[in-house]
Amino acid sequence: MSLVQRITSDMKEALKSKDQLRLSVLRMAKAAVQNYVISKRTSGQSQPADDLNDDGVITVLSSMIKQRQESVDIYRTHGDEKKASQEEAEVAILREYMPSQLGDDELKKLVEEAIAEANASSPKEMGLVMKALMPKVKGKADGKRVSEAVKKYLVQR
Repeated sequence: MSLVQRITSDMKEALKSKDQLRLSVLRMAKAAVQNYVISKRTSGQSQPADDLNDDGVITVLSSMIKQRQESVDIYRTHGDEKKASQEEAEVAILREYMPSQLGDDELKKLVEEAIAEANASSPKEMGLVMKALMPKVKGKADGKRVSEAVKKYLVQR
C-alpha cells in the first residue's frame, strides 16, 4: 500500500472514530501532497505515472514536520505551551508515515561512506559529501543532523 493510500485509509478511520486531530492532520497532509503533485505537473518536472510516489510524499511530510518543529520552538520562546503541544501532537502523527529514523551509528557509517565516495578531506568539500549523502538519508534523518555529522567528520580528518 502506498503512503497516499495509507493516509486516505487512515483518514477514513479517523473520521469513523471521531479523532478530530488525526483527521485534521491527515487532511492537511493529503492536501499538501496534492499541491506538490500539481506544482510538479505545472513546472513540467513530473510524468503522470510518478505523481504520487512515496518519495514525493516523504518530501512533503518532511517539510510539514520541519515547519511544525520550527513552530514549536517559536511558541515555546513566546511562552505559548498550549500551541507548542498542539504542534508536537501533529508532528507525532506525521512521523507515523515517515521511514524509521537512522540511529547515530547508521548515520556515522553513511557519512563515512559518502566522504570516501566524494574523496573529501576538508570542510570545504562538504557540499560534495552532502550531495552524495542526502539521497541515501532522505526522510530517515533531519538535514540539520546530517549536516552536523558531516562537519564533525570532515573537521576530524
